[in-house]
Amino acid sequence: MYCQENGRDMFDCFYICFEEFRKTWKNCCRPVIGLDGCFLNWELAGDLLVAVGRDADNRMYPIAWIVVRGENKDTWGWFIKKLKVDLDIGNGEKLTIISDKQKGLVIAIENELQNSEHRMCARAVDEKSARRPKYSSSRNGTHRVRIGRCLWQRSSQKILEFSCGTRDEYDNPDDPIRYVAEYYYTDVLKRTYEENIKPVNGDKFCKKDS
Repeated sequence: MYCQENGRDMFDCFYICFEEFRKTWKNCCRPVIGLDGCFLNWELAGDLLVAVGRDADNRMYPIAWIVVRGENKDTWGWFIKKLKVDLDIGNGEKLTIISDKQKGLVIAIENELQNSEHRMCARAVDEKSARRPKYSSSRNGTHRVRIGRCLWQRSSQKILEFSCGTRDEYDNPDDPIRYVAEYYYTDVLKRTYEENIKPVNGDKFCKKDS
């Protein structure tokens, strides 16, 4: 895509999503998309924005990427619009987005994927927490104790619900396979890499049109 600057065509951005990646994510991967960006350290500068998924073995699976002149809400918005069309994800129903909520991305997701679950990457949370100064909220630690009790009360409620569910499953045994999502099956993992893109070692090995 190009834009006009001072009467001249200037590079703005380009988008890549291979057909094999697109089909495989839709048919084999979990409804999870990780979004991130980085600087391009070359003479033309710019930014690389990427979208990755998770396969049945919990490994990263490439979906699409774009090269842009700068990372902002407009470039993220354009990227997400292209993903919506290629992946047929609509407004994000039953979709989870993982990111470090970088500049412009939060607004773009709110505009384009209103029904998705947008969560922050755990690694980004840990890194930001490590950079914060360590201090005690009070001399005797009362605030810390109250927070700890609240966290335990919430956790114990989840444990209680899980225990009841486990007991019910024990009393009423059923085939556990029924409760396993399809994208965890080994045959789905095999299908994930059936249509991979083969490397081509030179122009002479490229397919020629007859």
